[in-house]
Amino acid sequence: VEQKLNTHHGGCYNITEAQAIMTELRNIQKSLSSGEKEKAELMQSLAQLKDELTRLQLCEGSPDASTLSLPQEKLSTASQTDLSGELMPIGTRLAEMARMRLQYDEARKRIQHIQQQLADLEEK
Repeated sequence: VEQKLNTHHGGCYNITEAQAIMTELRNIQKSLSSGEKEKAELMQSLAQLKDELTRLQLCEGSPDASTLSLPQEKLSTASQTDLSGELMPIGTRLAEMARMRLQYDEARKRIQHIQQQLADLEEK
């Protein structure tokens, strides 16, 4: 799409080219939508990891009767959740989340750029 925008100096497009641009925009918007859903899932996973780490830190600091049942609770909680990548180390999961966020931001910038170019074309 970007190549086509750069090759047309007059800013004129035929119907096929305009439809191709719109199709590409729709595909990018779908990708962003699925990225938003994945982001929400990753944020939920991160919150669960944070809770688990907090519980583990509490267990290490005070092994009293209230924390003795904690491993059982963790097992029952884990069995109720289905997190992909649950066996990955935390650092790996966080790095993956950071990488996904960068990709998401780059895709969002591309869409904004394309939308601006389309708006400029519509003004002509």
